[in-house]
Amino acid sequence: MRFVKPTRIHAQETRGGFVIALVASLALVASLVPVSFAQASGYRKPPQEVLDVLNAPVTPTAFIAPTRDRMLLATGVRYPSIADLAQPMLRLAGLRINPNTSGPHRTQVFVAYTLKQIADGAETKVMLPVGAKVSAPEWSADGRHFAFMNTTPNGIELWVGDAAGGRITKVRGVAVNAIYGDEVQWMPDNRTLLVETVPAVRPKLAPQPSVPTGPNIQESSGKIAPVRTYEDLLKTAYD
Repeated sequence: MRFVKPTRIHAQETRGGFVIALVASLALVASLVPVSFAQASGYRKPPQEVLDVLNAPVTPTAFIAPTRDRMLLATGVRYPSIADLAQPMLRLAGLRINPNTSGPHRTQVFVAYTLKQIADGAETKVMLPVGAKVSAPEWSADGRHFAFMNTTPNGIELWVGDAAGGRITKVRGVAVNAIYGDEVQWMPDNRTLLVETVPAVRPKLAPQPSVPTGPNIQESSGKIAPVRTYEDLLKTAYD
């Protein structure tokens, strides 16, 4: 950056000379503004020492099998990415829904699984799909299998794993609806899964009308009763 030595303006200078000096000073300041904005554009990071602390390895979460002979160590993500935060969001009835995935807009995801034998501590890395964003595992009652969901840009997949060797298999033709409730549950036979799914014939989301069809009406009982303030309530007929 080049610095310009200011020039003293004497009282005996003419009014026209003062105006010329003032215009020149403003022009210099204006020429520096785009440079300042350019330097501030984009995301800036703190010093590397701070990044080393913020990006320290995440402690895995242990999910112990019902048989107590093995566990799944799941490594999570400390900070969601900007791409995840920028996903579309529907605020409906206290829920925040990502319409692209039929799941929550934000949820805890894991990026790595490791099977660990409790008796001898032997570990087996589970080879998850590339770019995995998986849920917490659901163990079968006999501890021989585990199920989990994997979130992709266009939906949520269902996977099943073998606890003996860590091999996993995708359940084809299943799109999980993870908006509400227990999405994946093992049945008593330890072989069947009860899953909330997205119907194959579900219609697309209708666009919001540009002109309301009627007034938004709110009713009250007229009694004084303290209640919680809930976010994202249904406000219109379209909601």
